[in-house]
Amino acid sequence: MCSEKKKEYSNINFDIAPHQQLFQENLRLKLKDKYSTFIIDECSMITNKQKNDIFEYFTNENIIFCGDIYYQLPPIVEGLEMTDEGFDKVIELTKNYRFKDDKLKALIKQVREYIRLDKDFKPEKLKINRITKEELKNKYEPSDYILCSTNKLCDTYTDMFKHLKKYQIKQNYPQYDLYNGQIIYEKKGANIINILRHGFTIHIIQGKTCKENIYIDLNSLKGWRMTYTALSSQN
Repeated sequence: MCSEKKKEYSNINFDIAPHQQLFQENLRLKLKDKYSTFIIDECSMITNKQKNDIFEYFTNENIIFCGDIYYQLPPIVEGLEMTDEGFDKVIELTKNYRFKDDKLKALIKQVREYIRLDKDFKPEKLKINRITKEELKNKYEPSDYILCSTNKLCDTYTDMFKHLKKYQIKQNYPQYDLYNGQIIYEKKGANIINILRHGFTIHIIQGKTCKENIYIDLNSLKGWRMTYTALSSQN
């Protein structure tokens, strides 16, 4: 997501960096010296301990957290997910600007309600169009996204479509305007690490807005929050 935002806001003078830089002393010191305001997006991926660490370190700066805590996937790193305690002000947005399709809006609303009520996870209750893997082979285009719960399952889809060009950059190459995680459709030279990739984990895709088709491996989902995060990637 960082690499995409770098391109989207290339005409604005500010830095875009992954969360990890806020917890690495040498990197966050540079950020602290340079900026007085920080916007931390996808904050559901931050633990409560990390949130408090940010509060303690950036004492004189303006910190704005944005995210869908309690609904999006919790942090990958060990620790309790962050709460909304400790903030000077909490604003809850209730109007959905993300989705244009009314059916998708209703589906997202339904899943949020299941999360709020802590309903038993039964994805078959959702009115979602289902296709077979054979149908997927005929429908899938490299610009589409296939979402899964595990890397192992992602690899099976990458192998299924290995004849199609779609690659993921694995390091930052600012000299070539290429960044870690970026998707490209032509293989780069040996001096750039880029791997064939057609399946993506839902954690990796969190925060991205896909304008193309997304295909979700429903059998692999592990709860309503994972389902909500996967569905939220669709525009």
